[in-house]
Amino acid sequence: GVGVADPCAPVWSVNIELPGDVPFELIWDELKEPVTRALTSVANAWTAMGWQGGEAEMRETLRSQVSVAGEGPIARGLVQAKADRVASRLRNACKCRVVADPSAGAKTTAAPVRAALVPGARVHLVLEKEKLGFVAAVSEAGDAFDVVTDDGRLLQGLPMDQIRPASRVGTSTTATAGDRARSAGFTGPGAAND
Repeated sequence: GVGVADPCAPVWSVNIELPGDVPFELIWDELKEPVTRALTSVANAWTAMGWQGGEAEMRETLRSQVSVAGEGPIARGLVQAKADRVASRLRNACKCRVVADPSAGAKTTAAPVRAALVPGARVHLVLEKEKLGFVAAVSEAGDAFDVVTDDGRLLQGLPMDQIRPASRVGTSTTATAGDRARSAGFTGPGAAND
């Protein structure tokens, strides 16, 4: 039998249905703005929505799949709640549906990134250029993170698309992250033992 996909697994895609008898570019011109608004309600990076090649990859994949099947993905590799949010924001603009697509999870970096985001991990803040911090806590569902920044701020409940593992970890920076957290009054995981 067919198993039920885990709502917390990054395997959910949002497909939109488009008429095959109307040129894609004509339809896309009308849908681009509502699609972009719906997508940015859950993530600000194309890679977080399963598109390593950015908007161009999404548009070309959508165009080719619509020509074959009448529908195609605009987001993939999401947890079900985020996929549902995108779909609900698009329902007035076009016909869409949320589908479990285990192959979509393989197209994203969500799973390896999530595995790297454990308490104590060094991270970059996506919306604050050059800002670093460390993960202080991870939500039970694994989709929200408390981060203590290097300047001592505690940012609570950040979604995964707002942080990414730091690419280079210097020993001096890592060794002082807990000290900075303690000086900011934080005593949770990651601050106790450097």
